[in-house]
Amino acid sequence: MKVLVIDDEPLARIGMRSIIPWEENGFTLVGEARDGYEGLDLSRRFRPDLILVDIVMPRMDGLTFIREVRKILPNVKLIIMSCMAETEYLREAIRLGVSEYILKDKIDPADIMETVNRVVGEIRKERVLEDGEAAETVNNNLVLQQFMNMVFQGKIQDTRKIADKLHSEGFEMQNKQLRAAFLELDYQTEEAEDFLDYSVLSVCHEVLNESMPSVVFVTGKKQLAVLMELQLDISVYFLQRMFIQLRDTVLQCLDCTVTMGVSDPFSEPARCSGGFGQARQAEENGFFYGKGQLYLPHMYTKQYAEEPMALLKRILKLNAKTAFPELLSLLPLLLSAIRQSGLSPKHCGEIYGDVYSHIKTIIRSVCKSWEDPILVGLQSFSSLEDFQDAEVYGRELYTYLASIQPELSLRGSTEGENPVELIRQYVDSHIEGKMSLHSISNAVYLSPSYVCRIFKRETGENLQDYIVTRKMEHAAQLLKTRRTGEVADIMAFNSHSYFIKLFKKQYGLTPFQYKKSLETDKIVISGAENQ
Repeated sequence: MKVLVIDDEPLARIGMRSIIPWEENGFTLVGEARDGYEGLDLSRRFRPDLILVDIVMPRMDGLTFIREVRKILPNVKLIIMSCMAETEYLREAIRLGVSEYILKDKIDPADIMETVNRVVGEIRKERVLEDGEAAETVNNNLVLQQFMNMVFQGKIQDTRKIADKLHSEGFEMQNKQLRAAFLELDYQTEEAEDFLDYSVLSVCHEVLNESMPSVVFVTGKKQLAVLMELQLDISVYFLQRMFIQLRDTVLQCLDCTVTMGVSDPFSEPARCSGGFGQARQAEENGFFYGKGQLYLPHMYTKQYAEEPMALLKRILKLNAKTAFPELLSLLPLLLSAIRQSGLSPKHCGEIYGDVYSHIKTIIRSVCKSWEDPILVGLQSFSSLEDFQDAEVYGRELYTYLASIQPELSLRGSTEGENPVELIRQYVDSHIEGKMSLHSISNAVYLSPSYVCRIFKRETGENLQDYIVTRKMEHAAQLLKTRRTGEVADIMAFNSHSYFIKLFKKQYGLTPFQYKKSLETDKIVISGAENQ
């Protein structure tokens, strides 16, 4: 199906051309016109199935155009776009057979897509597509998307096969360089629909193909990939200029921030998969240095991950007495090491999670109440997801800790206990009765996963094994004066047989045999004293 857009505002035409994924939905955008006269000329030439037209335009306005185009194309569907919601215009538009009416001041990509789909439904009810043009367009785009995703994943690496597909998309494949790109999309609203990824795809295709042959495809939710063919002497400045145009257009039309990584140039199509991998790694710099920018390989020196891990271990050894002066000196070093380490965003998030949990433990030794304003303020750093990137998170965490240091000093911070000691104290004081990982984590103000991880790292023993060992040691003491079933109940074992099994595993004796051995020892000791 063919679509025509008529609007005197250039930005509006660019927006309508770009934000709707026309081709992905089986449409061909046959033209754009600045007023009714140009619209009539294009209507005679291309005979569109759907026309989106503004009302207020110079020379010939929208309503006059509708009256005239009905003489040429009596069955064409029309959608009115206007800044005015006057009843008179609406009444006249309805009388002329307009299908839908969109207010420009409230325009939204989702609204446009919904409106177009309604009108398409009307068209398909009224006639059958005999030539299969729409189905063929959709199918061709789906085939290209699937093919490029297989190249992206490394499942297709045959040079001839890839070259043939690119040649059919307008690539010359001679005396040119190829570059792969990976784009991460960040919408201003979390409720962004999946179809918006295809809207961004349309904008990227429109902007990039003005300068070079390119293929744009969706690789995942909020992720696009691009393969571009460039001149051999292309400069980084050209790439930067191209990205700025792309970024600003997407932001203006779709309220979406684009972060882009671009690979080194290559000539062999078989290297496409490696190029996409390099571009994706380059784009991950946006996590550290800020989103909405272009990143190239080797812009930042990558170091081994040992340095951030060594700094993390130093931070985790700090206690309340020595914490803040050294912590404030180590935190910027950790941020810098993470930024240059090449670690994945997920791994970096885990490191910062450990740092946050340990800092909370240190502060908790001074602020005894969870409702303390200092602890409440610290809670805002519990997750990196609430921050633009790791750079912002680290900087703001440092600023917050520096701001509370004087207050903590005034409160007379005493030497605090490390997390493992706090965990051991809780286990020993609650050895009788039921005990859960959740209750332990609440008592020491740490997450359950961090409690298990730090206990294992510091002691080399699983927390669960430690609890069972301490319970069996305490049970052994109780068995000196109490029956087996009574001890099992005191230790909060629902099953006496399970208690007996654990006890035997630790001591090599059942509780009954253990009690007998104690009595034997008493007899032996008593006999020795009588002699």
